Amino acid sequence: MRIIKIVAFLSLIASMMYAPAHAYRCVYSDTLRDTSGKVVDNATVHVYRAGTVNQAKVYRTLSDMAPVGSVSSAPDGSSQFYIDRFDYSSDQKFRIIATKGTTTSAYDNVPIDRTAYGTYTISSDKTVTTDLTIPKGVIYSVAPGKTLTFSGDFNAGKYQVFAGPGSVVFGKAREVYPRWWGTLDHRAVNSAINSIRNAGGKVVFTKSINLTAPIDATDINTGIILEGLGGNINPTSYYGPLLTAVNSEGLFDCTGSREMQFKYFRIAGDTKIVPKYGFLLARNSKGGGAENHRFYNVITDYGSKFSVAPIYQYGSEENNYYGCTWVNNHAGGKAFVNTNNNIFKAASTYQTIYSGSVIKGYMK
Repeated sequence: MRIIKIVAFLSLIASMMYAPAHAYRCVYSDTLRDTSGKVVDNATVHVYRAGTVNQAKVYRTLSDMAPVGSVSSAPDGSSQFYIDRFDYSSDQKFRIIATKGTTTSAYDNVPIDRTAYGTYTISSDKTVTTDLTIPKGVIYSVAPGKTLTFSGDFNAGKYQVFAGPGSVVFGKAREVYPRWWGTLDHRAVNSAINSIRNAGGKVVFTKSINLTAPIDATDINTGIILEGLGGNINPTSYYGPLLTAVNSEGLFDCTGSREMQFKYFRIAGDTKIVPKYGFLLARNSKGGGAENHRFYNVITDYGSKFSVAPIYQYGSEENNYYGCTWVNNHAGGKAFVNTNNNIFKAASTYQTIYSGSVIKGYMK
C-alpha cells in the first residue's frame, strides 16, 4: 500500500515537470472513500460539471490529447485525472461519481485547482472562451505565426505568462503588463501593445526598461493608455519607471496614431548613443494623423540627451500636455519641436512617414 502511494506521488511530480502542447491543466489526485470512510477501490469514476448532468472532459495523463469518458480508482482507492483550463474556467467545480457494482459514491462541488506547472506550447491558432487566472509557473509558448486569443476574462500577476514568437490577443479592453512576456525590452512592450491594439486598454510599466529599439505605438486609434505604476503624480517630486532609449532612434514611435494617453513615467535618452527623440508624433503616408494624444506627468530625466528633442511633432494638429517636463542636454538639441514640414527628417521604424508639408493639419 505504502509503495503504491509513493510511486503514484512521484509519477505526479514528474508529470508536472513536463507540460505538452495544450492549455495548462489541473490535477485531481485523492483517495476515494464512502460515507463510512471505507476506501472505494477498483471503481469506475465519472466526472460531471457541478450542478449539471453534463459529463466533463477529463484526461488520464498530463500529456493525453483526447479526453476519456471515465477513469478508475486503484486498489488502494486512489484516483487521478486532469482537466484542461481551456475547457473550464478557473472557478468551475465538479461532481465526481465512483461506481463499484451496485454501490455509488458521489462527491459534490469539488474544486480541481491543483496546477500542473510548466511551459505549454500553443502550436496552432487557438481562441479561449473560458475565464482564466494564470498562476505563476505556467507559461504559454506561442509558436511562430500562431495566435492565442482570449475572449473571456484573463487574470495574472506581475510575472511571465507568455513566451515564443507567436501572437497573443485579448478580445476585450483590459490592462496588460509587458512583464507577462518575460525579459523587459521593446519586444515585450510591443507584444503588450499588440495584444490590445484592436480592443484597447492599458499597458502598465511596473519597472524601468532600457530600450534597444523604439516602441511600436504606430497606427493606433483605440485610445490605448501607457502608464507607469507606483509614481507620485505630483510633478515636482515625481518618480516612476524610467524608460531609456539606448538606440539611435528613440523611445515611442507613434506615427499615424491618435488619442493615446501617456501617464506617470520618466523618459531618458542615453548620453552616449544619443537617440533622436523621446516621442515621435508624425503623420503616416496613409493619412493617419498624430493628434489628440494626452500626456500626464511624463518627465524627462535630467541629464538626458536627444539629438532632436524629447517631443517631435510633425503635422500634428493638437496634443495636450499636463504637468510634463521636457529636458534636453544635448548641444543644439531642442526640448520640443513642432513642425509642418519634418525639418529634422525624422523616420519611423515601423511606418512610412508622410514626406510632404502639412498646412493646418492637412497634407499638401
